[in-house]
Amino acid sequence: NHRIRKGEKMKVSILVGANAYACIDNDGVKTDIRLYAGRSPSQSLREYAKHLRQQAAGHQARATLAEVAADALESRKVTA
Repeated sequence: NHRIRKGEKMKVSILVGANAYACIDNDGVKTDIRLYAGRSPSQSLREYAKHLRQQAAGHQARATLAEVAADALESRKVTA
């Protein structure tokens, strides 16, 4: 699990072809992120990050729901 720290050396380049990508090299870990058309690269990356965080929040909520449901089943001693 790679940690990202503020101030860490990072290389970012933009590759433009049929689509545009931000090519990120963070301490040897490389990631390419497709950029949204009609937005600046930085705006596109911020929107991408926001989208991922919204998805993560949904996954977190469903994970919590599953754990609570498991606890409810155990407290009632319900089996499959």
